[in-house]
Amino acid sequence: MALETTFNLLTAQLHALLEALTGLHTTVVEDRPLDEQSPQATPALVDIVGTSAEDLIGWMMEAIAAVQETQPSIRIGDLDAVRRGLSDCQVRTIRIGQCLVADLMQYERIADLARVGRTRGGEWRGWALSAKQAIDSCRQPLFDLQQAQFECWQELAERSGRQSISIQATGIGQQMARPELGSGAYSS
Repeated sequence: MALETTFNLLTAQLHALLEALTGLHTTVVEDRPLDEQSPQATPALVDIVGTSAEDLIGWMMEAIAAVQETQPSIRIGDLDAVRRGLSDCQVRTIRIGQCLVADLMQYERIADLARVGRTRGGEWRGWALSAKQAIDSCRQPLFDLQQAQFECWQELAERSGRQSISIQATGIGQQMARPELGSGAYSS
């Protein structure tokens, strides 16, 4: 597969995860039920998950920018710049994966969502279920993104290997002479 093709796939997977993360933020923050008696009394969990989703979206935008800035380097064959751009993207997507898996997808966070739905009842129950589904909907795009990054690294490595230069010594030998003591001059 061509390097430009793998980067186009990577860009598509970045946008797919961004879409899932945006959906998560919308579900958690904007679609939360409003408490008629006390609109300010939303569960802290809304803020926690909403802030995490905002952070994830920000990191996704940075990852997308890193890949977009790499596109001209791909076209001209500047593999070092391509490597740097892919590495910048990878740093952000690792952070995204860690936040998703170690925070939002962990059992305790999902249990917290279920608890809010049970204790508040009514619309909160539906919100909690939707929030869990929105978190789950990030799982496959994250896996697909990781696969696309792997394919970019693989293509970059193959391209780098084809462009390597091999140097082979063809000389038979070399003569060297030691300077004579006290002469102050070197001869070869």
